[in-house]
Amino acid sequence: MENQSKLNKSEKKLPKWRYQLAITIFIVGNAIGPISPAFMTMGMPAEYIIVFLAMAPVANVLAIILLGKQGFKELKAKVMSIFKRKPVEELMPVSRFRHVVGIILTMVLPYIMLIMVMVFGYASYAAVTPDNSYPEIWGMDIEQQKTFFFTLMFGAIISAIVGIFVLGGLWWDRFRQLFAWPGKEFE
Repeated sequence: MENQSKLNKSEKKLPKWRYQLAITIFIVGNAIGPISPAFMTMGMPAEYIIVFLAMAPVANVLAIILLGKQGFKELKAKVMSIFKRKPVEELMPVSRFRHVVGIILTMVLPYIMLIMVMVFGYASYAAVTPDNSYPEIWGMDIEQQKTFFFTLMFGAIISAIVGIFVLGGLWWDRFRQLFAWPGKEFE
């Protein structure tokens, strides 16, 4: 009986170094995945990029193994506490200026950037000839074109995400209601 209680106590207490190592592996493994396409603009071979993309799931499994059941529950609780939402009653409405800025960041700027990407892609495609497969487009060489393309794509995503946060929680609830089924009274 005493051995069983000692075993349960030792199972609940995770060594600090092991917890920190698991968290580091979890963070680094999940951070390398999303930024690995940026390595392509640096000329890194595709094989390495694929390895970096595959690191996230492997890092997650390794971190879970290091954490154990109790450590995984603690990590999950900490991560989920970041994403917990306040009740709608506690959220304050945003100012008119903040609302306009949020709409521009969420709805206008990303689409302008994506249209620029499409125009740039078409211009690149139209300028290619059999003699010159990497032509200068809009005064940019191939390396500058890669950076420009990546910046526009990444900027559109970041703009939309920042815009959602600027608009606030009340707007997000109104937006979600657009996709809710209204019920039988509308049939």
